[in-house]
Amino acid sequence: MNKNSCQKYSDIKWYWNIPIVIMLTLLLSLGIRSLITDDNRYGWGTFSKQANYVIKYSYIKKDGSTHEYKPGNELIGLANQIRHIGSTRYSTGFIKHSVENYLKYLYRNKNDEEIKTFRAELYYVINKNFNHRFSKEQATLIELSYP
Repeated sequence: MNKNSCQKYSDIKWYWNIPIVIMLTLLLSLGIRSLITDDNRYGWGTFSKQANYVIKYSYIKKDGSTHEYKPGNELIGLANQIRHIGSTRYSTGFIKHSVENYLKYLYRNKNDEEIKTFRAELYYVINKNFNHRFSKEQATLIELSYP
């Protein structure tokens, strides 16, 4: 090894490591976000959990009566579309986030003066075969509403 090759390594500046530090910080923070929110998008656990779900939508009128709501075609073509029966590999955090956004959409765009709240009952099971339907007794229930 001659003197010129050693001198090349000494010319490396400390700030050339900044992109590597930023990339490692981003990777670490996305992984922690994935663990906290149970939403496996962008994190370490992508595709680690298969969540099968059934969602029942309803709305409550100002007089207190509850009515079932059947989702229409309003979300066709949009990213993160969540159907009322389905399966996802992004875990439960993704489903909750998508359902909350859909409830906001319904309240802001489908609301008439009589509707007070839009609700969703989310039944889900983790890592079960999608072809075998599950009962409500086997599933975990999360109730979401907006506002």
